[in-house]
Amino acid sequence: MDAVDLESGSVKALRGAALHVEAADSTSLGKLTIMLENTDGGVCGWGGISVELGRRRAVQSIPDAAEKFRKCKLPMSAGMLGYEYFYESKLAPEESISRAIARTLDTTGVSERDVQMLIVASADVDFLTDRQLLPRLLQRHGLSLTLPLTITSQECTGLLSAIHLALGYIQGKSFSNILVVSYDRARDDDQRIQTFGIVSDAVVACLVSSNGDVDFLVKGFSHVSDLRGMQRDDDLATRTSLATAGTDEVFAGSGTSLARVKKVFGTNFFKPLIKYNATALGLVEHQLYAEHAPEFGHCLCADPLLNLGAYFDSEQDWDRGDLFLLQAYAPGFLASMLVERVTPRSNLPAVSIKTELMA
Repeated sequence: MDAVDLESGSVKALRGAALHVEAADSTSLGKLTIMLENTDGGVCGWGGISVELGRRRAVQSIPDAAEKFRKCKLPMSAGMLGYEYFYESKLAPEESISRAIARTLDTTGVSERDVQMLIVASADVDFLTDRQLLPRLLQRHGLSLTLPLTITSQECTGLLSAIHLALGYIQGKSFSNILVVSYDRARDDDQRIQTFGIVSDAVVACLVSSNGDVDFLVKGFSHVSDLRGMQRDDDLATRTSLATAGTDEVFAGSGTSLARVKKVFGTNFFKPLIKYNATALGLVEHQLYAEHAPEFGHCLCADPLLNLGAYFDSEQDWDRGDLFLLQAYAPGFLASMLVERVTPRSNLPAVSIKTELMA
């Protein structure tokens, strides 16, 4: 990201996504649009990405952090594991989701009357215990004709799965505008430190539409699963097999290969696990983009889109025609989306965000 003094809460510029931190103002909302080519020559795409984070806290601020690391059989070593901060939301789910939805609609300029479906993905099925949450969201945003749908059984791969599902609806011409949202948060500090990473709170919203500017072409998608992994009974061999199957599938019919991928935006696990996944995929070191994992923590479903936005804000070594791979991992799941950049750098607008840190 652009040079910024985080301790003073000064302004950030995040290109291609609207990232908002609680108790902060956001201006100059930008949009990043991904498109998929239809067989009839039309296009559909997704963009207007908005990320709603909580307030930043240091991992060391978690009560009894050392003991929690010990219970996970991990050393409390930021250098070894690659952690630093996480984000904690104090807002009610309805409020944080609504903020992201409102900014996405404002960014894209799409009227509430023209949104036919709202898909909400989450790695936590418990958020559905509030059976009136989705009806309240629809009413709050004037989405009276919008059909709600949820994806909860695919763990942290749910957001990419939801975007792909929405693209299918758009391609089928049943819908023209679909809001896609991911919502994840830890219930309390006892859930922050896990064997795979530091859990962070985040909401991501975007719009899948048959209208809008085009920045990326979707070249392929795959979503593979392994029952043993879902049951937490897999091993390194089955995980490697899953990664291989997912990689082969996403490139099948794309006319390209993994070697041509500029960057891979994955899941913000602890550093050793990120490196293991990269090795299982056959990535070379420069392909993996995980520079912001210590800053954001593991935002569950949101990680791939969050990392993509961070890359296009802070890096300049890309060109039109470059290929990028978004991936999301979970026990027993791997989702992958291959995209090609089809517009030059100057076409990607900037977003200014004020950041207010927790005292």
